[in-house]
Formats: sequence, structure tokens, C-alpha cells
Amino acid sequence: MTDNIIHTNYINPIDRILRSREIEQRGLPMQDYKAFTLSEGRAQFSFSIKRLDGALDGFMYHNIDNVALNTLRGIDYLSFDHRGKAVTLSGQNLAPLFHALMGHTLMEVHEHEGSVVEDDEPCVKRIEITILQKKEPFL
Repeated sequence: MTDNIIHTNYINPIDRILRSREIEQRGLPMQDYKAFTLSEGRAQFSFSIKRLDGALDGFMYHNIDNVALNTLRGIDYLSFDHRGKAVTLSGQNLAPLFHALMGHTLMEVHEHEGSVVEDDEPCVKRIEITILQKKEPFL
């Protein structure tokens, strides 16, 4: 037997009001975080991923393979391969990031630092970069 998982981004208007009040009371900023930066339609040669610890990883578009966006139990997973590395971004509402990646208009991805993000906004909650193959040096 297969279970069907139904996921929706609908937020009850009363829940939205209560959440807004909670955010105001706690003094948290709304929308300080942006999951990614776009080039406003101009094709790029590369993009970078900025992690919470400040590390930057650069990726050239012409070396990207196997781009995929999947959703499992309400979490989006965007993955791709790049020159011996497997990259997986997980979070919410990552379809715009997928389309920017496919259109070469993505400039930078930002890992979520914990600020409040609306449920309908993109958010990259986790970034994993795994080395698939280690190249041996020439002798």
C-alpha cells in the first residue's frame, strides 16, 4: 500500500495574522533573508554558494550536470553535480531557484541563518557538498 502525501502552502488568514503579531512582539525582522540573488535576466558564467560559516563555493555553469528538484514530505531538495562534487540544497519553495539555475541567471545562494521567513518565500535551510571523486595528482 502506498501512502499519498499531500502538501500545500496554504496558510489560514488567522494563522498569518497571529504569526505576524508574534513576529512583531518578538521584534524579529521580516524578510531580511533572501535565499538567492539573481542577475535580472542576464546570463551568467558562474554562481556561488555562501554557507553560514562564511565559506564560499564557486560553480561554473558549463560544468553542471544532473540538476533535479524533488519534494519529499514537504521539503524541497535541489541537487546537481559539478566536477566531482554532489551538491544538495534543502528547504522550502526552491522552484524559483531551480529555474534560475537552469536559466543561468543565478548569481549567489545564501544558507538560511535563522531569521523569520514567510512560508511562501524560498528558503535554503541546509547545504551539503560532497566530494564524489578525488583526483590523483600527476607524477
